[in-house]
Amino acid sequence: MNILKSNKQLGSDYEQTVCQALAAEGYWVHNFANRQNGQPMDIIAVRDNRAVLIDAKVCSDGKFRTSRIEENQVLSMKKWFSCGNTTAMLWISMPDDIQYLLPIMDADHLDRILQKSVLTADDLRQMGYAIERSV
Repeated sequence: MNILKSNKQLGSDYEQTVCQALAAEGYWVHNFANRQNGQPMDIIAVRDNRAVLIDAKVCSDGKFRTSRIEENQVLSMKKWFSCGNTTAMLWISMPDDIQYLLPIMDADHLDRILQKSVLTADDLRQMGYAIERSV
């Protein structure tokens, strides 16, 4: 029997995968799972006095539409930077068994990313990092 997972379940499962990968690399990790109060980001990870704000996205069609970065997420990342933090990140799963890590270094960098409507795997590889899926 083939049971398709809902988008919400796929996203939740992927968030756990990201958390496990970060923990294996020595990060303290907190997943804002089951966020009933509208918490805009998925994960915060800290190591060596450096915090990273992360949103995990699953893209089943091989394209990341920047419209999936919701307004409250944009505002949260901009507030994150205005508080002196230096990195937010999109951790994106594509159907090619590769994960793409797209660091966002400041509010201006975020604005430049948002100017593109769609990011392909090639775009993500050029703008960030590609890692093979290990989990």
